[in-house]
Amino acid sequence: MDIMQLIKEFWWLMIFSVLALIFILSAWDTIRWKAMNYWYGFPLMGKVARLSNNAQPDNHKKGWLKSERALCADYQKYIAIKSEAEFKRYTDYLNRAGDTGRHTTPALVWLLIVGLVIAEAWGFSYVLAGFTIPGASEQVQNFASIGIAFVLSVLLVWFTHLSGTELYRNSVVAEARSAWNNAGQVGTLMGKDVTLAYNEEDNDQPFYIQRLNRLTKKKVSFPFTISTIVLVVIVAIGSTYVRSTVLEKQIIEEVNGTQTSYFGVPSELATVAETANNQAQEDTNTLERKGGNTTFIILAIMFVFIQILGVIFGHKWGFGGKQSKEAYRGLGRGRYATYDDMLEHKNHVIDEAQARLESLQQKLEHKNANYGGVAIKTHKTFEDFLFEKAEDRHESQQKHEGIGAHATRHATASLASQASQTPDNTPLTAPAVQESNVTDHAAAEVNLNPSEHNSTELNHDDQIAQLKAEIEAANKQKQQALEIEALKRQLAEVKQHD
Repeated sequence: MDIMQLIKEFWWLMIFSVLALIFILSAWDTIRWKAMNYWYGFPLMGKVARLSNNAQPDNHKKGWLKSERALCADYQKYIAIKSEAEFKRYTDYLNRAGDTGRHTTPALVWLLIVGLVIAEAWGFSYVLAGFTIPGASEQVQNFASIGIAFVLSVLLVWFTHLSGTELYRNSVVAEARSAWNNAGQVGTLMGKDVTLAYNEEDNDQPFYIQRLNRLTKKKVSFPFTISTIVLVVIVAIGSTYVRSTVLEKQIIEEVNGTQTSYFGVPSELATVAETANNQAQEDTNTLERKGGNTTFIILAIMFVFIQILGVIFGHKWGFGGKQSKEAYRGLGRGRYATYDDMLEHKNHVIDEAQARLESLQQKLEHKNANYGGVAIKTHKTFEDFLFEKAEDRHESQQKHEGIGAHATRHATASLASQASQTPDNTPLTAPAVQESNVTDHAAAEVNLNPSEHNSTELNHDDQIAQLKAEIEAANKQKQQALEIEALKRQLAEVKQHD
């Protein structure tokens, strides 16, 4: 059975497999969560049952068992530990990037795209079947034609999607630049990169500058669009030419295979009959050529419009901001319209995790008591785990930034003292930073190099700019502390709710 017969026999299985794969990928997060939660509660062989055999204490975290922390770590992957301020930062980033309300490409649209790819590949495979590997067997030619057609179809889908996204991003850039011109600004509008972590960095800037600062591209350009047009035109014309050539070949073969014998017929009658037969054959061939070429032109037009549809899909879905996709994921991939929606999902995960943790603790106590071991009394909760994780991250961040923050405060105090005691036009000297107290990394963070700035004099404008930068860094540290406090309040509210 060759490849074409195999496809004809099991085409329904191939389509079903593709549909199932798309469904699984589109709902992967939900499927993975439900599968893990079910497996933890599965009787006898579930993960709770297996973890209950491990009663070893965790040497790194006092009061915890290793099995307890393993369970909590698995459930913690499915919960977004975010403060309301962080949630608002994600929504604000999308708004400033012009991506509010946009989504990734839906699963049903991908299903349609895959169907079109299969249809295109199938059509191309018939066109290319006789020309891929001349001289090879029919089965080899079929394999090669299907492979080449599939690769070509995937390239077309990819390029049309990218060109649609490019056209959308160009429209956002053009909108920002139009607002710049309408505001009476002169010169060249040049944006900088503002990351999601420092979304408030350009709060004092107009919206069109804020938008440009978050876009992947800062200028209007069309590399993918031009490449897609060239590729589509080449494939449309090339496939039409190949189809026309195949039709002409078939007509010639039919003519050669239908030679009429006039043996025994008088020559005059044979000549008249042959002339009439040739005329009829020519008329038939002409009609076949016209009908075939018209069909091929219609197929080429359909092909072009299918590619235009791919461009429309790319324009409608996707993001223009450099980190808009990360912000979109942080908002639950569009699942959470408000912060309360996210809290509801988080509370559901916390409840499930706490129920599994209590089941594990009961099994541990029961098994240890039955086998004469030391009595185990565990009082840890899943909320305790989340809180400790948040504190660990905060402490780690403080250690990373602590030395730099200390040097910043020292520089700020010294410079402010000099500013208060010195006239405006008197140069101020940056304080010396000892290498024994501040590492090179910390010095780089506060922009004070021990080997270069001990004797560097700063004018008054540089003085003010540096103080502003240091105040901004202090405000960011204060914001992080506020987020930790907000997390503590949320955990307390959940405990009260329970």
